[in-house]
Amino acid sequence: MSEKVLNNLVDKMHKFSLKELESFDLGSEGVSGKYSCLYNLESSEKYDPERHSLESDMDTCDIYIHIPFCSRKCDFCVYSVTEGIKNKDNLIEGILDEMEFYNDKDFSVTYLSVGGGSPSLLPLEDLEKIIEKAKDVFNTSNSSNIKIELHPELVRKTDYNDYLKNLREIGFNQVSVGVESFNNQILNNNNRGHSVEEAIELVNTCKQVFETVRIDILYGLEDQSINNWRKTIKKSLKLNIDYVCAYKVIKSSENVDSLRKKDLMQLMVLNTFLKAGGWYPEGHKDTEIRFRKIGENEEIKESNGRLKIIGLGPSSFSITDSYTALNSENITDYLENVSSNGVGVNLVNEFSFTDELIHCILHNTMFNSFIDYTFFEKKFGIDFKKRFSKELSLLKGKGLLELYDKKAVVTKKGLLRTNFLIKTFLPQDYLKKYKDFRENGGFNEAYLNQQIINHPFGIQLDEENI
Repeated sequence: MSEKVLNNLVDKMHKFSLKELESFDLGSEGVSGKYSCLYNLESSEKYDPERHSLESDMDTCDIYIHIPFCSRKCDFCVYSVTEGIKNKDNLIEGILDEMEFYNDKDFSVTYLSVGGGSPSLLPLEDLEKIIEKAKDVFNTSNSSNIKIELHPELVRKTDYNDYLKNLREIGFNQVSVGVESFNNQILNNNNRGHSVEEAIELVNTCKQVFETVRIDILYGLEDQSINNWRKTIKKSLKLNIDYVCAYKVIKSSENVDSLRKKDLMQLMVLNTFLKAGGWYPEGHKDTEIRFRKIGENEEIKESNGRLKIIGLGPSSFSITDSYTALNSENITDYLENVSSNGVGVNLVNEFSFTDELIHCILHNTMFNSFIDYTFFEKKFGIDFKKRFSKELSLLKGKGLLELYDKKAVVTKKGLLRTNFLIKTFLPQDYLKKYKDFRENGGFNEAYLNQQIINHPFGIQLDEENI
C-alpha cells in the first residue's frame, strides 16, 4: 500500500463513527494490561518478609531501577517523580542497599534498565555506583542489554558528548531518548523543556556512541492532531534507529466518544505506518507498544513463560514466580522500608493458577507471536490444544492463528487484532468481572488510584471510561 493511499485512508477516518471505528482492525492496544487489571482485585496486602518470598525460584529476570528525579514535571506525567535532585545521596544509598537484599540469589539478568524520571540528571559517579553494584550483585554475564533513559535537554550540557561516552564506558550500551513529539508547540504546551531540534541532535549523537538507540513517542495528547501524529511517526522512521516505543497518554477528563475515536485513529496510524516501514511489534505492556526494525535475515527472539522483573527504587514494581510487589512511592517511606526489610516493597499481590496461566498466554502471544503447547504442558500439566480447542478453532477460522502440531502461530492479521485474540482465551468469570467493572464506572479516578497501588504491572489506561 502506497503512502498516498495510507494518507487518504487516514483522512477518511474523520467521517467514521465511533462504532464503525471499533469494528475495524485498528491494531494492538496493550491487551496484556487491559484485562490483567481484573486479576486479584481484592488480594493486595501489606508486604510481610516472613510470608512473601520475592525471590522464589527465579533463575532469570530483568532489572528495573527507578530514579525519580526530573528537572520539571511534564503536564501529561502520572508517574512518581520529584523536581530536582534533593535527597539524591540518600536515595542512591537506599537503592544500593536494596540490591544487597538479592546478593546471594544468583539471578541471571537478561535486561537491566535505569529509568525515571530523568536518570541523566545524576552525576556520572552515581550512575557508575549503581551499575557496578548491579554487576556485583546480579549475574549480568549473559546480559548484553543495559539501558538508560535520556532527556533531550541533555544536549545543553557543554560536555554532553563526553557524558554520553562516559555512560558507554560505565556499561550502558542502550539508550532511550524521550522525544515524545516532533512538534515544538506540543512540546511547549506539555512542559517538556526541550525542542524537536535538540531531540534529533541527541538521537543522532547517541547513534555514534551506543549499540542500540530507541525513542519514546506519545499518542493521545489533547493538542495532538492526526496530521501531526502522522508526521511524528514519519520522522521517527527517518531517524534510522532500532526501536520506536509509543506510549498512550493517560487522560481523566474528556468526552468519552471523542477521546476513544481519537485514540483508535492514532493507533491505526501507528500500526499502519510502522508496519509499512518494515517494523515488527515486538511487545505490548501496560500503555506501551514497542516496535523494532528487523534485519533481513534476523530471527525473532523467543521467550516462553512471562516477564519476571526485580524493581528497585521508589514506586518500582517486581514480578516474581508467585507475586507482584510494589515499592513505596514516597522516597522517605521507601528508605524506611529498605532499612527495615531490606527491600522497598510496600504491597504485594499473589498469583492464582489461572492468573499465571493467562499471563503466560499473554506473554507468548505478545512477545513470541506464537503459543508453544509443550511449554504449557511442562509448566501447568495441561494439554493446551484440548483445553482450548474451541478457542483455537475460532481464531483459526477468523484468520488470526495458524495451527500446527506443537504450536499456534499468530498471523499478521492476528497481530492487528490482539484485543479479540486475547479476549477469546479469558475465562468467563474474568469477562464477567470486566463487564461488571465497565458497567460500574470503569476506570474512574478513585478506582484508578487504587489499582495503581494494587496491581501496578497490569493497568492499561486506555479505557473509554477514563
